[in-house]
Amino acid sequence: MGNVLLAKPKPDALFGDHAVLQAGEPVNIWGTAKPGEFVKVSFRGVDAKARADDSGFWKVQLPALEPSAIGSDLVFEGKSRVLSRDVIVGDAWLYAGQSNMGMTISGLPEGKRPEWDSRLPVPRQFRIDLRTETPAPSERIGRWIVSNEETFEDFPALGFVFAREVAMRTGRPQGILNATWSGSPIEAWIPKDRGWTARNVPGNIQIPPGGAYEGMVKPLGGMGLRGILWYQGEANTTNPEQYSQKLNYLIRDWRKNFASTSLPFFVVQLPRFGAPEDSTGRAWAHIREAQAVAVEGLPGTHLICTIDLGEELDIHPTDKIPLGIRIAESVFRQIYLGRQEETNSVSVSAQKSTGLCKMVFAEPDIRFVSPKPPEKSPFELAGEDGIFKTATVWQEDNSLILWAPDLETPQFVRHAFSNFPQPCLVFPSGLPFRPFQMRIKPEALKDSHDSETISSERKAPQQTPPPPQQQKM
Repeated sequence: MGNVLLAKPKPDALFGDHAVLQAGEPVNIWGTAKPGEFVKVSFRGVDAKARADDSGFWKVQLPALEPSAIGSDLVFEGKSRVLSRDVIVGDAWLYAGQSNMGMTISGLPEGKRPEWDSRLPVPRQFRIDLRTETPAPSERIGRWIVSNEETFEDFPALGFVFAREVAMRTGRPQGILNATWSGSPIEAWIPKDRGWTARNVPGNIQIPPGGAYEGMVKPLGGMGLRGILWYQGEANTTNPEQYSQKLNYLIRDWRKNFASTSLPFFVVQLPRFGAPEDSTGRAWAHIREAQAVAVEGLPGTHLICTIDLGEELDIHPTDKIPLGIRIAESVFRQIYLGRQEETNSVSVSAQKSTGLCKMVFAEPDIRFVSPKPPEKSPFELAGEDGIFKTATVWQEDNSLILWAPDLETPQFVRHAFSNFPQPCLVFPSGLPFRPFQMRIKPEALKDSHDSETISSERKAPQQTPPPPQQQKM
């Protein structure tokens, strides 16, 4: 550790010039100095002291601070004095994933880029260096960058839009800790001790299992955060098995790293993509399903549905502005206003012998995107053989009636369960209803004469149903 035998205290790069400190909670700050040296840290009239240990590492904690966009000096004093300039207090977000999360504004085509406007809030980013091993305490892991007319095009497009939108809604400064790596599979972001071996990792073989976690997430442990944003999964569509379990591990392990079992965690569900190399046509649907399962199993986690977004032939959709705004709106409603998202719960019953299926939504006023039912239905029904057929759909009050030809008793139902579906259901807010597949419970299978089951006013559609698309489950 000879490189920490410094003539002056050295704060971790997280607390360098232009840093964003998390408001409203005690602030941990750390760095290196000569072993045994006392270090005093001062900021806006408060201070704390610590003594560097035998390795030269020190850590202090300042009391909770009020948000402010006015930059101040963060002062480090030992045998000499060091300043981190233009440090502000607001909300810091760990912003992680692969290339769609990391795509910069400059990488977008003209007409798709957010515009710079000096009258609007100015996001900041801490760009974390790509690495696969935990750095030494004295190593720089990244640096803070303030967005301005010259630098903003190098910001991740989604992160810039998200941070600016949240800042406009809350009046609080926003900073993102940019931990993105193109092509990275989820296994790279899970601690090594979870036991994923190299042969378990698809895609980018340059990133060993646990490498991105060890080099880019673990060193942030102790940093105050408002929450985590995660958008990943494209690199795992070739092996969606166990993705739900892996995402569950990731969320738990990251929260443990930040010493908060309830740290808000937002997962962006994969948007639509044609995935021409996928012969099943449903690999992306299985990842979306796994993302939903992982989120539903953990409190304080939130899923952001994007099934109405995406491009059929481009794995990197360029409409980052609508998605950035959607993420910001979800965060604002749930974190800052304390409101719950619209529920995607649905109960399903089926009628024996008639092939009719009824879906009743927990949320009122769910409607079709257009006044008429969709020409290409995103709904499918299957019997016990698991062979799905396209279902014609119509609406009755707050429920949908589904019908598939040559199917006497539906046993399975799914909605928008393909790589590039045509979703047709929206909430009053305009947000899409999530894709799903489910088995109809045995107790929900009703006899055709049961008065409590599906209305018999219309047992078959007036128009000729579309030809069935058969696909094994």
